[in-house]
Amino acid sequence: MPQVYWMLLLCFLTGHLTDGYSQGSTPPASAYAQHLYQKATSTSASYYNGKEYTIQEFRPQGHQFFESMDWLSASLSYDGIRYDNLPLLYDINRDLFILRNHDGLHRVIPDQSLLENVTIGTHTFVRIRQGLKPGFYERLYDGKTKIFCKRTKDRTEDLSQQRVLIIYTPHDYYYLLKDGQYIPVNSKKSILTALSDRKKELRKYARALNFREDRENAIRNVVAYYDQIK
Repeated sequence: MPQVYWMLLLCFLTGHLTDGYSQGSTPPASAYAQHLYQKATSTSASYYNGKEYTIQEFRPQGHQFFESMDWLSASLSYDGIRYDNLPLLYDINRDLFILRNHDGLHRVIPDQSLLENVTIGTHTFVRIRQGLKPGFYERLYDGKTKIFCKRTKDRTEDLSQQRVLIIYTPHDYYYLLKDGQYIPVNSKKSILTALSDRKKELRKYARALNFREDRENAIRNVVAYYDQIK
């Protein structure tokens, strides 16, 4: 009986693994096996073992989350396992990733120390442990020279109208990783100074970039050009 069971299981998996692939092609068996594992264990996954996240503030001005107060679809690596299409919020005031519990009613804070990277749309956040204040930074450019951004929001209280108004103000801080060191680069002057070995060429290239209107893309373009000419 056990032999029959395992043979049937093998046939079932083989049929599913080859479904949708042309004859002679090799299906991604490991990816499909991981998909089956995640589906089978979705309600008991270890990332649900955490504290509940609650929001107690009444009518704040703005909010503390990255991009939206609504759930965003994300992929993440947790305790060495990759999970896809998880509903997620990112509280950038407290640098916390929050997941929707499997019951759909509660917000859960997974063990942040077991998170390594999180992808939300086109944004990839990676954990940096040394060289900068430990936490999650968005990787903006991943060439020979790298750029990271710390997305954050400051929380202040306004008491001027006889009631407490909570205000969240966004800030982005950019860092260049060059020769093993993180260098703050939040202006044209600072990026040219950090890349001073090609300062003449970069100054000429940067004239066409609008740092005032789109600082992030300007920094990214300068660093990409630097990698190209170095």
